[in-house]
Amino acid sequence: MHRLEYSSLLTPKEKFYLEPIACIHVGNKGFEQEKFDERIQAILEEPNRYTVLMGDLHDAIYPSANEKRYDPDTIDMRFWPPQKGYKWLEKKLKPLADKNKILGISEGNHDRTLFKRFGHNYIKELCDNLEVPYLGYVWFLKLKFPNKQSYIINGAHGHYSGRDFGGNINHLGKLRMGYDADIFLRAHSHQIGFHDKKIETFNGSKMIYFASVGSFLNAFKEGQISYAEEADLLPLPTGTISFSMDPWKNKIDFYK
Repeated sequence: MHRLEYSSLLTPKEKFYLEPIACIHVGNKGFEQEKFDERIQAILEEPNRYTVLMGDLHDAIYPSANEKRYDPDTIDMRFWPPQKGYKWLEKKLKPLADKNKILGISEGNHDRTLFKRFGHNYIKELCDNLEVPYLGYVWFLKLKFPNKQSYIINGAHGHYSGRDFGGNINHLGKLRMGYDADIFLRAHSHQIGFHDKKIETFNGSKMIYFASVGSFLNAFKEGQISYAEEADLLPLPTGTISFSMDPWKNKIDFYK
């Protein structure tokens, strides 16, 4: 478990935007680099837009006796072996890191499997080289604003594997049984969407938000066979979800 606080210098009437990036899957032929580049540039150029990266940065699947996911038909040799892909990501993310736009980077199951197999943590190395916080796997991020308003985010790559978005949202809603936060973020499912819930507290009502943050993996590329086709999964849109925080009005809005 990792915990981090970030203090924003937001001025009155401004909004703070956070655009999580997850499931990039560099090294897979289905990686949508053009869309990824577009979002990186948007975060770089917009003054109050920031990001947190939430795992599966590289596809990182090596062949082995117990590795059922390995498929040579999907490997993009431009980013292979994974060391090469992580270095490419480091170069791509450096402009964001230099402008303090990356609030932290956490691991996904693909990244973690690579660590377990070879004993080298490429996500930790990426964080060290970019000089950004390493968030491990499950994390809390407290965003603090000049008017003393603050919001707590609980995030992790996650492990939901159901096919329906309704089931995904139900799973996200259960997180509140073990974590206390205003916003819950999860990846892994490659789904994009959010749900809000009103709850009553001793001090009155408040809103809680749950979001599945999307991916950059198109598993239905022309001319190749993917695990998604083999498992008869449905095609999913790619991209990110983002949300704004207006601490002056105590208001949160999500955008797809």
